[in-house]
Amino acid sequence: MSKVIIILMMCAAAAVAQRAGKVLYYQAGGDDPQHAYIYQNGYPVLNGGAQLKQELPRWNFSKVFEIAPQTVTLTFHPEPLDLAEQMPMKAPKVTIPEEWERFLILCVKDPKNKYMPIKLYAINASNNAFKPGDLYFINFTDVRVEGKLGESTLVLPPYKKVNVDGKGTTNGRDCVARLNYLNAKTGESKPFIRQSWGHTGTVRRVVFIFKKPNGRLSYYVTSIQDFETSAERKAQSRS
Repeated sequence: MSKVIIILMMCAAAAVAQRAGKVLYYQAGGDDPQHAYIYQNGYPVLNGGAQLKQELPRWNFSKVFEIAPQTVTLTFHPEPLDLAEQMPMKAPKVTIPEEWERFLILCVKDPKNKYMPIKLYAINASNNAFKPGDLYFINFTDVRVEGKLGESTLVLPPYKKVNVDGKGTTNGRDCVARLNYLNAKTGESKPFIRQSWGHTGTVRRVVFIFKKPNGRLSYYVTSIQDFETSAERKAQSRS
């Protein structure tokens, strides 16, 4: 296939792009990859007609990048490939089902992959799965966490992900979190989080549960804002 045809296909895909994604590199260090070039079904993801060089933020999810409706596989590459170059088999990849209108990609360290040492996980952030106001918990530990978020109940098993519906989690201003963890040896419930988070129910939030190097259980909360595609932003500006 000629380069001209490939470029035309890339531009056509960009013209109809209507799915929004964001990415975060969780707990990355200074020597870990700072950016990636993303390919959709083997073709580069574009930004303003040029190939997207996607930053991999450490603490908050990135700005939106867009992919075409028919995209199923996203592949990350450390450097841009020549248009005729074959995608390496070891390049990290993740599946984005066609029905997902919005999605998050979580990068985590993968020392076994010497080509690009990250592993990719996708989260469905469509309004019918993880809508504004919801709290999405990701447990990276062997500890069970449970308790109350406002009037809602959380039960989070070890190494699992749970989305808590936003209804009942907020009083319109805050989410009062009263969470415990279960001691793995004794089964005893102990206090973990006793805090009020600013939460009006208008944005998505992701909560990471992890252990510090000293083994102490901890957490981190990040907000997901500005999740519109370029087409949606244009429509809002005209209304």
